[in-house]
Amino acid sequence: MKLARLAFVIAAIALAGLYTAAVARATPAADPEPSDAPYIDLESHTIAPHTVQWYRFEFVVDQPGFLCHFLPCPNRAVYSGNAVIRLNGLARSGIRFELYAPEQIANWRDTGPIGAGGESDQDLIWAGESSTNGTWYVRVVNDRGYPITYRFAIAGIRIALYRTPVPTATPWSVAAAVEAARGGGATPTPTAKPLGHNISPDTALMIDERTQTIASNSDLWYTAAFPMNPDPIAIRLIDGASTGLAFELYMPAQAATWWKDDPLGRGGIVGNDLVWAGSPDTNDRRLIRVINRTGRAVSFAFSVQSTRPSAPAPLPFTFY
Repeated sequence: MKLARLAFVIAAIALAGLYTAAVARATPAADPEPSDAPYIDLESHTIAPHTVQWYRFEFVVDQPGFLCHFLPCPNRAVYSGNAVIRLNGLARSGIRFELYAPEQIANWRDTGPIGAGGESDQDLIWAGESSTNGTWYVRVVNDRGYPITYRFAIAGIRIALYRTPVPTATPWSVAAAVEAARGGGATPTPTAKPLGHNISPDTALMIDERTQTIASNSDLWYTAAFPMNPDPIAIRLIDGASTGLAFELYMPAQAATWWKDDPLGRGGIVGNDLVWAGSPDTNDRRLIRVINRTGRAVSFAFSVQSTRPSAPAPLPFTFY
């Protein structure tokens, strides 16, 4: 009896060792820290077996203006952002992803994720929103013993997937300062004149396709005109989604009250761009408010295109 009991204990210990080894193999050996995570993108990636990859994105939302503390202001959608992150066709592939909010990331190992990709048919999907600016993190985990290729699909408003690097300042030099004081320095290059102080609807500039710059935490106003026909147009802010910008459209009659009115429309995310499409209706102009809440200056350009459907190709002649 004692020998049988001893054999049972030895077998239990062996099974426990096999289970521990299996768990160790399924757990990423060196889970990296998220501090150096790149921005999430729409490219194809491959994750090695039993490893982890981190990504990040930002919510860039507007804040109610000063007058909203004293007067009723509309609950605009621009005061909050939302995002939908999807891995198509990977619901039961062995890959998974988790989401961490800005306030969690310092102690992410202890707090656990705020959300994770849930199964929806064949896909993994997470949807969330935020009313404050901040950097969110995505942790992708491969629990399988083989590499898995994946690609994110992302939709939403007031999210940034890219940040323009801040230029490095030129080191200050005593010798250069002395030489400049003596008049021996190079003649400074004159800067180009600004296009206009279009910081209000009353000073809005006519929209064009030139590259322009909007300062940090500021707004610029433009006017878009429809062609001399009822054709609809599409207004595209190129790379607006990836640089964290936003734009809203207002009727000219809203110029004096825009700050308390809901906008007529907003640029929606299409790839890396922000796009709005519409028809002239009763007025052939629209006011456009470009919004930058990224904390840095951003260059941008518009593209305006007619969306009138192309005429179908003529049918060949048929003789009876």
